[in-house]
Amino acid sequence: MIYTKYYKANGQISGHKETDIAPPETDIIGIIEGYFGDEFYIIGGIATLRTQATGMAVSKTSIIANGIDTAVISGLPTDCWISVEGLLIHITNGTFNYTSNRVGYVELHIVGKYYSVNPLRIKCISLMADTRNQDPKWQAIEDATPAEISSWIDLNVTDLASARSLLKTIMFALRVLHDRTKG
Repeated sequence: MIYTKYYKANGQISGHKETDIAPPETDIIGIIEGYFGDEFYIIGGIATLRTQATGMAVSKTSIIANGIDTAVISGLPTDCWISVEGLLIHITNGTFNYTSNRVGYVELHIVGKYYSVNPLRIKCISLMADTRNQDPKWQAIEDATPAEISSWIDLNVTDLASARSLLKTIMFALRVLHDRTKG
């Protein structure tokens, strides 16, 4: 016999088990006899087809990974669940504010009763990466040899203002290196 496991809170299918004896339920995981795929959700032991969520929008697809910068996901169904980095979050007002301290990509999946064709994907970048990507000084020297860097300085540092700008960039880079190597 095949059994389908699901999360009782939101009906999300969590797996299947083939066994002669029904697996035990827990406070969190429910069991239903039969095979039900990801196109279903289960509430109260009843399998129902999921509904496609449409109209979702994200305010921006990249945030700085500083725990402050926020991407706002709006247009979510009221009373839905999303999975973010393995955590299940109950959304009751149709919006979700996402922030992170970790660099990398994160995918937000709607689970349970609703689904979306594609997950929402947000890129979390470090402040240093953001600075590098937007600063022409970093772009000019990123893959340069020492001789090319010297030439770039000779051509681009021509007055006190450009020297100050380069010095500020160097000090910022030293600060980041210091913070990374500090205890």
